Amino acid sequence: MRAQFARKPSRRSVAATSVALLFATGLTMATPANADVGNEFGLEKVRAGMVHREAPTGKPQEIAARSAHGLSVATSASGESAIIDESLLDYGAVSATGADFVELDWKDIGGATGYTVRRDGNVLATLPAGTSSYRDSAVKRGADYRYQIDSIVEGAGSDQDAGKAWGFRVRIPSKKDLNSLQTTAGAQALAAGTAATSTVSWVTFIPNYRVDAPGYPCEYGSGYQFGGDNRTYNWASSSYRTAVHATVTWSTKNVTGNVAIGTTRVYNKATGALVASRTASAANTYARKLASGTNYVDVRLVTHAGNPFCGTITAIDGGLSMHLTQAGNYAVISGSHRRAPNHHVYIYDGGGVTDVYRRDNAGFVCLAGSAMCELANFYGSGSF
Repeated sequence: MRAQFARKPSRRSVAATSVALLFATGLTMATPANADVGNEFGLEKVRAGMVHREAPTGKPQEIAARSAHGLSVATSASGESAIIDESLLDYGAVSATGADFVELDWKDIGGATGYTVRRDGNVLATLPAGTSSYRDSAVKRGADYRYQIDSIVEGAGSDQDAGKAWGFRVRIPSKKDLNSLQTTAGAQALAAGTAATSTVSWVTFIPNYRVDAPGYPCEYGSGYQFGGDNRTYNWASSSYRTAVHATVTWSTKNVTGNVAIGTTRVYNKATGALVASRTASAANTYARKLASGTNYVDVRLVTHAGNPFCGTITAIDGGLSMHLTQAGNYAVISGSHRRAPNHHVYIYDGGGVTDVYRRDNAGFVCLAGSAMCELANFYGSGSF
């Protein structure tokens, strides 16, 4: 329905990319606000009640939708008013939207060497370490925007190192007065609703048609191949190694888990003939609800499945926790996985698909665990 996918920027090229996109799109780079100075609606100010929340006005369904989606209208100590999105407040980010600005505020991540702020996929700014706020004043009244904040974290030889990201959808009010902000907040809340159900899926697959059997610890080695899935990051593909799904029913906040394990097939490399086939156990693969509230559900997905021809030494393995809001925002809470094979996480909502995370196979030796290959950390946040 509303797809968004923001990849982490390359550590070396992010500044050059920012400048190039600014010239190409005609955007101007706004000055970041410090964590405690210059930001009217900072994260800690919102948490501590240092902004005055206005009593909601409008139709009952608008007020109910605003409450469910974490949207309020507030006035800062200086008298500036904005629509506040608190749907990711517990995960370290908040946005404030006025008629002439969007202010983003987030919790500074230890170890981050900087942050990249995007609007509708275009880089607005690359910010230095220690920055935790940004104000975009180049906005158009009545427009809808998507913002993405990505932390840049140096790592040990990976281009997708552990980090954190947040995403917001905003609607710019047509006027500055409180009545216009209240009306815009109500309309945004009604428009932002998810479908009746939303499904988080974590799928692993081998992109190759076939791969050579390695020998020990497997039963087959030289002269044999394992069948791959012969696919790309296509959510509609029916071929996979593992698939785990968590379906949220928003009316009840219930979560239904479904899992599937693909059949492993062995072929004679010379003749192409099928030699044997087995399916690994799904006993240790599951999806369940962690927690829920008025406007959110947290889910946990776990994958553990070995090659049934290779004993118990190697396995596709990992765990993922995610936060989903009824307003259509998501955030990875935590999680890591072995870096083989390919990993794909996405959200299906009312016919629309949003990519959350992609990771290519770093080598099948990684199936042996962290002793052989560094684990990869899940990350990401945005809207669906």
